[in-house]
Amino acid sequence: MLPTGLEVHVAWATHHRWAAGQWLRRHPTPAYALWFVLHGAIEIRSEDGRALELSDGDALLFPPHVPRDIFTPHGAEWLSIGLVAQLFGRVDVFSQWALPLQWRPDEPAKEFLRLWMDHIVALFPPATEALQLVVRGLAQGLVGLLLHTFGCDHHLFLPRWLHQALQRLRENPAVSVTELAQAALFSPAQFRRRFRIWTGLTPREYLRRYRLELAQRLLETTDLPIAHIADRCGFENLSHFTRTFKNAFGISPARYREGTKDAKS
Repeated sequence: MLPTGLEVHVAWATHHRWAAGQWLRRHPTPAYALWFVLHGAIEIRSEDGRALELSDGDALLFPPHVPRDIFTPHGAEWLSIGLVAQLFGRVDVFSQWALPLQWRPDEPAKEFLRLWMDHIVALFPPATEALQLVVRGLAQGLVGLLLHTFGCDHHLFLPRWLHQALQRLRENPAVSVTELAQAALFSPAQFRRRFRIWTGLTPREYLRRYRLELAQRLLETTDLPIAHIADRCGFENLSHFTRTFKNAFGISPARYREGTKDAKS
């Protein structure tokens, strides 16, 4: 499961098709560049002197704020997604890795990368709120794949009390704010105050968002009945889940699932 409190943003999504000899000076960007090469070869030289060569099936995660020259000697086709992934809007989860990261994914990971990136490119920029949810879900899948591939000690970024409370929430999404405060070894009032300072949300607001995001992932990745998802995510009943989901996203859980399947077909 993705780290609790992870926020993912897509800054751009492009399918590049370059002719032989094409060259570009890429100026600094605020997002990390995730590349996947479909065909051909690409050469990258950054301002700090690093040189990279990518070919068919190679993937790359390039750091933000670094100018680079991009060149293809014989022509190339690749997918590029701009990603920002932060915990609670303050901790950059990619910053723990020495970048740029270049690797050749195995066949299952390669298929996920190609498929998810291709869908994001096709839907970007999303024209409706429903498609925004689909793009965000696909982007979270990409980040999850990266964290699985390279590891992430995200709990080291968090205060111990917050890590303990969030661990309790992952174990039981129906947990109450009082139970979370007990897990953090604070009084409810202390917990509410410290939690809001750290996350920017009240515990009740965070619980609601966590349950909705968990429900999104289950709607996207499973065929579980919606009533089962409502119970698993800690909602009082199916009616409460449907009403809360629609108020948050402007679409019912059933229609959201249909939109996700349409995007992947």
